Amino acid sequence: MLLAVLALGAGAGCGGAAPAAPKPPAGPAAAAPCDPSQGPCPEQVASSRRDCDAGKAAACTLVAVAHARGRGAPRDDAQATALFRKACDGGDLAGCSGLGERLDRGLGVASDSAGAVGAFRKACSGDHMPGCANLGQAYFAGRGVERDQRIGVGHFRRACESNSAPTGCSRLAAALLLGQGTDKDVAQAATLAKKACDAGDAEGCFLLGAMHVDGSGVAADMARAAALFQRACDGSYAEACTSLGALHAEGRGVTKDASRAKALYEKGCEGGSPRGCAAAGQ
Repeated sequence: MLLAVLALGAGAGCGGAAPAAPKPPAGPAAAAPCDPSQGPCPEQVASSRRDCDAGKAAACTLVAVAHARGRGAPRDDAQATALFRKACDGGDLAGCSGLGERLDRGLGVASDSAGAVGAFRKACSGDHMPGCANLGQAYFAGRGVERDQRIGVGHFRRACESNSAPTGCSRLAAALLLGQGTDKDVAQAATLAKKACDAGDAEGCFLLGAMHVDGSGVAADMARAAALFQRACDGSYAEACTSLGALHAEGRGVTKDASRAKALYEKGCEGGSPRGCAAAGQ
């Protein structure tokens, strides 16, 4: 299971999700009820929109995030991508990283991996560490740039060691686990995956869960794997939803529940997991 689901292969996207882009709604959808812990609320978005119109690039990023998540504003992928671009053009490095993720995955715009690399490089050049983690993923997977896993690992390590981009630790952990772009070190991989997960990175929780399934660097523990997959799924990591669905389908570490498995497969599919789509029959 582990090697099949790691999101660091040649086809993986740079934003931490599965290779396929999530299915966007046909048009702008109604905004979800606001939870300040999950994203900006309508009042903050309205204020930030005025600031964005006045030329404040960071405010454009906040509004872009609201449209991308459908929290505090209607879900609108095209509008989100346009706002990330405006933010990046205005010098906001978080906006550049967000723009790169959307260009890479074709969200609200035609997929443009080379353009994504340019956005990630701009962010990383300004010491925006999530941008460096994404630039590393582009090199690692060979998306929009010639594949060079050692360069990719260097960017992962820089991002991880900054302590400001836990995704860098997740991706460095996966590289160490697989022995790609660096010497294999399963124990260190487990340590870094836990560090990332503890910092709230869904990708790290997913990786650590997958390691518990296989007993790679940690004890085999299906119940622990299920809990980690749930945490990652709640953090919108689509492959984790699919993996949790598989555990429910088989009754490993959780109660066997075909309807729960199907719902999780569908959630994974909607988030961009090809395995989820296949399991859901979509």
